[in-house]
Amino acid sequence: MAMRIRSSLVKVCLLASLALVPARAAATPILDQSAGADSAKDFGGANITGVAQTFTVGIEGILSRVDLLLLRYRSELEPVHIEIRRNLTDLTDASLLARVSLDPTVVPPYPGGGWLSIDFSPFGLQVTPGEQLALVIRYPIPTLYVWGVTVGDIYAGGHSYFFMNDQWNLGGGDQHFRTYVTPVPEPGVLALLAVGGIGYLGGQRGRSASR
Repeated sequence: MAMRIRSSLVKVCLLASLALVPARAAATPILDQSAGADSAKDFGGANITGVAQTFTVGIEGILSRVDLLLLRYRSELEPVHIEIRRNLTDLTDASLLARVSLDPTVVPPYPGGGWLSIDFSPFGLQVTPGEQLALVIRYPIPTLYVWGVTVGDIYAGGHSYFFMNDQWNLGGGDQHFRTYVTPVPEPGVLALLAVGGIGYLGGQRGRSASR
């Protein structure tokens, strides 16, 4: 009897482990969109107070992380705001999907620069393939921060923009960025696993009762 109970417990644990596999796999963000490498031509201007890059989503799931190649160009310690927006035509909160404000001390100063990872997972931002969004950095002092830009337009899924004279203007390259999406397991797959587990346990109980 003890052996049968132990065997059933082992099988139940195995089923539980299999059911957790999709969730564990989905917990790892996957690189979706990117432009640029590890170095960049600096992008700035006397009156620029923001830079943006539009991009097209390629993977369905949760937009959980964004990497940007940034540097702090001036000595003032003002925060930089990184936003994800639906578009650039509406600068109100109506188009704002998520915003993270970075401590200026974490941004490497001029003439260095480096990749920074910004965690957007707490926002639970669901994205779908083909959806176009905008990455935006805003700062209160002109040219306080610089976002690395490529030489030439190399990214087909979007464009670079800079904010000057109270409007967004088309840039001449693409900003260095990487977006990471955490895929969400298909509901049908999880349902099948649950039904299979319930059916297995039911069969085991039926056999035990017949004995």
